[in-house]
Amino acid sequence: MRKYLIALVIVLTAQVLHAELLVEVPNVPRTMIHTLSKTGQVDVVDYHDGTLVAIIYDDGATLKSFGFTYSVILDLEEERKKGPKPGYHTLNQYYQLFDSLAATYPDICVLDTIGFSVQGRPIIALKVSDNPQIEEFEPEVRFVANIHGNEKISGEIMYRYAPYLLENYGVDPLITYLIENREIWIIPILNPDGFVADQRRNAANVDLNRDYGYMWDGAGNSPEPYSQPETKAVYEHAQLHNFTVSLTFHSGAFYVNYPWNYTPVRLPDTPFLLSISNAYGDSTDYPVTEGYDWYQTRGDLNDYSYGIDSDLDITIEVWGYGYNPPPEQVDSVYFLNRGAMNMIALKAGQGIGGFVIDSLTGDTIKEARIYVEGIDWPVYTDRVFGDFVKVLLPGTYTIRVEANGYTTKTVSGIQVFEDSLTHVDVYLVPDSSASTY
Repeated sequence: MRKYLIALVIVLTAQVLHAELLVEVPNVPRTMIHTLSKTGQVDVVDYHDGTLVAIIYDDGATLKSFGFTYSVILDLEEERKKGPKPGYHTLNQYYQLFDSLAATYPDICVLDTIGFSVQGRPIIALKVSDNPQIEEFEPEVRFVANIHGNEKISGEIMYRYAPYLLENYGVDPLITYLIENREIWIIPILNPDGFVADQRRNAANVDLNRDYGYMWDGAGNSPEPYSQPETKAVYEHAQLHNFTVSLTFHSGAFYVNYPWNYTPVRLPDTPFLLSISNAYGDSTDYPVTEGYDWYQTRGDLNDYSYGIDSDLDITIEVWGYGYNPPPEQVDSVYFLNRGAMNMIALKAGQGIGGFVIDSLTGDTIKEARIYVEGIDWPVYTDRVFGDFVKVLLPGTYTIRVEANGYTTKTVSGIQVFEDSLTHVDVYLVPDSSASTY
C-alpha cells in the first residue's frame, strides 16, 4: 500500500465518454431485468411495480429490440453541459481536504492511495483510528462512496463525515470510543474518472458495481471479473484488512439494501444484518429491502464483500432519480445519515473476536476459519495480523475453529452482549495430517 500526500493540485481534463439517458420503462417483467443489464447498454437504477428506471447508452435501441417503450426522465449529457454542480466539491477539493486532514491529525488518521483509475487518478482512502500507522486488534469498518461517478451526494457525505470524526476526537464520547476501538476506512471517491466526467461508469465504460468476482456474469459491460483497476484496488485493499461491516453509498433511490443481491436465498448472517439494516432505516426513514427483492444484480460490491471476505456490506441509497439534491439540501442528507453511520461503526464491534494461536509456537495462525454454530458461513483470521471478529446479536454461542495442519477445536458458552466484543483466543494443536479446506 502506498502512502499518498498531495503536493500539487492535480488538474485533469474532464471528458464526456458516453451519452446517457435516464429513462422510465413500463411493463417490464422482473425476469427481464438482468437480461437487459447483461446487454451492456442498460444500467438498472430502480424497479418497482413493473416499472424499470435505467440509464441507457444506445438511444433506446436495446429496449426497442425487446419490445419495450420508454420515456426520458433526464438527459444526462445535457446535464453535463451545464458544467460543475454549484455547491458540490471538485475532485481536487477532495484531494486537498483529505490531505489536509492527514496533515492536521497525524495521530488519529493516515491517508493512503489504494490504487489508480483507468486515467491514472489516485483512489484515496483515509484510515481513522488511534495508532493509525499500525495494525491493532480492532474491528474494521469501511465506508465507500462514488462507485458511480455521477452519484456525487454519496461523496459529499464522506467529505463531511471524515472531518467530523477527527474534530470530535476527545470531545464527543462516542466518537472518541470509536476512534480508540475501531479502524474506520473512508474511500470518498472510488471512481474518480467517472466523477470528473459526471457519469455512472468508469473511463473504460464499465459499471464498477458489476465488475466484482463473486457471482459475476458480465453485466454492466464488464469483460471479466476484476477487470478494472478501480475494482482491483478495492479487492487488494480488502485482502489486507478484515472488514466486518461496510457501507457503500449510492443515489438514484431511497433504500437500505442488504445482500444477497444475486439470489432470493437469505444469507446465513441475515438476523444480524437485518437488525442493523432496520436500525439504519429507522434512523433515516429509508425503506429496507433485501437486494434481490428489489432487483437482481451480479458482480456487485455487496455480494463480493460477503461472499469472498465475510464482510457485511450494505448499500445506502440516499437520493432519488435526480441523483443529487439541490446544494442547500446536501447538509441535511449528511446529517440524516451521520448518526446511522456511527451506529454501524459501533455495531461492527458487537460479537466475538480474538486470535487463533499455534499452541506450540505461540504464533498467530493466518487465515484460520471460524464458524458459529447455526450460521453456515465462516469468518477468517486476518491475513496480516491474525485476528478475527464475528459480528453477532446478543446471546450465547458455540464456535468451531479450524486451520490446515491443526486439530479442529470447539469452544462453547461464549456470551455476546449489546455493543461489546467478547474476546476469545483459541489455541490449536498442530496436526500434520489435518486438512479441512
